[in-house]
Amino acid sequence: MLTEAARVLVEHTEVVLADLEKAEAAVAELASTVGGTLALAAFPTAARALAPGAIALCGNAHPGLRVTLAELPTPEALDAVKAGTIDIALSYGYNLLPRQRDAGIEVVPLLTEPLLAALPAGFRDRGSPIALAELTEPRLTRTVSAAIRAGSAKQPSIEAMLAALRTTAAERHRYA
Repeated sequence: MLTEAARVLVEHTEVVLADLEKAEAAVAELASTVGGTLALAAFPTAARALAPGAIALCGNAHPGLRVTLAELPTPEALDAVKAGTIDIALSYGYNLLPRQRDAGIEVVPLLTEPLLAALPAGFRDRGSPIALAELTEPRLTRTVSAAIRAGSAKQPSIEAMLAALRTTAAERHRYA
């Protein structure tokens, strides 16, 4: 038989244990839910071509997550990650302009993109790899140089060059 004091203690213990179970369940739910704000930075091309799809996927998978996007050049984006003002950055790099590795930043490769060249018709077999040294061939550099010199206010240089190469920017750009 319980004393009156013991009976009161048991009643309160049951309430405390029930509240503790509710608290544990709430914490477990929070742990399995991704929420808050994620600050993303991306260089201009990625901000337009890659980030919108990634942000939409995050929103669908994690409705409690808000993603903000800042368009920044790669060096500034990496500095912002290191400073803690940006959580994650989409950046680029290539072997002709290697980035310095920074111990404070983890770099995870996401994709490899081919480097495409717009060449005059008949330059060589279409679709086969080309060495950069082949792009210094006089016939090619004369064609491109003449096209650039032909540029005017009516037709910007890049348009003149593409016209000389008989192509358009849209034909040469591939999306991931």
